[in-house]
Amino acid sequence: MGKLRLDLSIRDVHGREISDPRATVRLSPPDGVGAVAATVSLDGTPKSLVFPEGPASPALILRVTPSLYRDGAITCTVDGDGRVTPTAPLVLPRRASHWQPVFTHWASMSDVFGPLQDVLGASGTFRVGQFSEPVMCTDAVFDGIDAADESRALAKVSLLNLFGRLRDERVPGGTGPWFGHVRELLLATRERFLAEVDEACWSTVTRLSDTPKPGYRPSPVKNHLDNFRNLPGVTNVRAGASVKTTERKANLQFSVVRARRDGRDTWLLDADIDENGGLLLHTFDVIRHAFTGGTHPVDVHECLCHSFPDTDLGYHLEPMALLPVPRAIVTRARAGRPLVMRGRRKR
Repeated sequence: MGKLRLDLSIRDVHGREISDPRATVRLSPPDGVGAVAATVSLDGTPKSLVFPEGPASPALILRVTPSLYRDGAITCTVDGDGRVTPTAPLVLPRRASHWQPVFTHWASMSDVFGPLQDVLGASGTFRVGQFSEPVMCTDAVFDGIDAADESRALAKVSLLNLFGRLRDERVPGGTGPWFGHVRELLLATRERFLAEVDEACWSTVTRLSDTPKPGYRPSPVKNHLDNFRNLPGVTNVRAGASVKTTERKANLQFSVVRARRDGRDTWLLDADIDENGGLLLHTFDVIRHAFTGGTHPVDVHECLCHSFPDTDLGYHLEPMALLPVPRAIVTRARAGRPLVMRGRRKR
């Protein structure tokens, strides 16, 4: 055992030192024996930590557990003077549940959002959220969807995330971006949007599925067909195809079908980013977390900002107040009576 010194630097996806009211810092040998820990408050500047009695090992594992950011772990070297040095920069994404979006107002959006605004203006039956009513999502209606309406706000975040990539990602073998094929938006959820597109989009995805180009690979389309069938007015869904990009292109997935909508033939697109959470693990090697279900759109935000730092997504994130968590009180049951649980709010 000996004194250890650690200059702790944790950055967010924008390259800034994080501020966090409470972060637990733990140093241990690879076998975990003899670990030392400290709790610090981070104020946007690096912190110098001293552990008077630390494990004697030439390599240590640094584990960090902040309150507003995800847990991270990284290997460190230790020199003869007890100086602990991480082997790579420690960059941690936000905990999705602790942050909320603040959207750029419609009138203040930069020119790069012109294609999205034009399409929204042509989308009179667009639903922002799986169970929302159809709206013309422009001007005051667009601005009225804010963090207070979580379901619709996350659908709006998802739409902006996808637009941020589809306005920049070029169609293989074409001259324009993927979003240039979108004619009308039909539905946005926290994971995807569905839209009516031109025939060229359907042809391109079908061709890429049959003959993949670098950065694209075929993907099963059957899991997406019900997304189309559940759209109001859509029938005769057929001739589907799907492709997915590599992580370097943000793990986009494009699924297309021929269908009839309101009695006419058309082509439909289901666009999403990383349905299973793998993108976050690929983007941040220091993350140690198991994912279930779909990726939160705030997680997608973190990956996009890290991988495509110059992209304007049309919103930023601010920490939300941590609400009291209800605590269940269990009353022991008497013979012949059921167990009773009643809620009490933690103070």
